[in-house]
Amino acid sequence: MTIPAGITRDHIDGFELYRGAVNEDKTPGCVVLVHVDTENRDVAQKWVDAVFHAIETDPELPREEGVSAHFHIREDGRHVINYAEWVSEEGHIAALEAAGPGVGSDTPEWRRVQNFPGVTPAGFERYRV
Repeated sequence: MTIPAGITRDHIDGFELYRGAVNEDKTPGCVVLVHVDTENRDVAQKWVDAVFHAIETDPELPREEGVSAHFHIREDGRHVINYAEWVSEEGHIAALEAAGPGVGSDTPEWRRVQNFPGVTPAGFERYRV
């Protein structure tokens, strides 16, 4: 693949897709890059798996706004980027304002994600498509 002049990929090189999910029936209007620091690859993979479990078991998650989630783990295992697509910026904001801290309801599964040993949230950026 040829990268156009003036475009760099400094922040994706060195990352590998670990796990993802797509709802092909929806069109993205917002992209969110979620950054998480982790102790190592094993912790990173287990944390991502815990996120998917929390999503799958959340009875109140507003699924109509989610388009996709793609979790990339840095080669050294010390950082995770979730490239997430949402129908709208408002949909992402509403998911953040749900009953629990962060995206998701106040369930034991989401609390496990939010308090996972060896994981430190590093923030997110939101972009309108």
